[in-house]
Amino acid sequence: MGGLWWWMPRKAKEEEPESLELPLEIGAVDEEEGMVRMVARLLAHPTPVVDVHQLDELLGIAGLESLDYRRVRRSRYIKAVNQQYQVQAGKELIVRTKSEVDKRIILYRISP
Repeated sequence: MGGLWWWMPRKAKEEEPESLELPLEIGAVDEEEGMVRMVARLLAHPTPVVDVHQLDELLGIAGLESLDYRRVRRSRYIKAVNQQYQVQAGKELIVRTKSEVDKRIILYRISP
């Protein structure tokens, strides 16, 4: 009976999608036009400080189920947006800051 567990098939782990490329349907950030729209959407947001959930909605990735996959996409979008805005305005558009109330929480400052 001790060796029975060895022969039982293992359940395969759920894998992340193989392609971690940014989707085309929300405006691919590698395209100039998509980046301009993304920057305009961020600049039009009424509040300068947003939390993770609000930023995910602004970036169009709130519907992704996997939290790790969403985190990777958020990071890539922030880098791409900041690179684009650095060329336009000479500074970063999205800056990560820690919450004063709880240092574990990351807030995102959108500073035009």
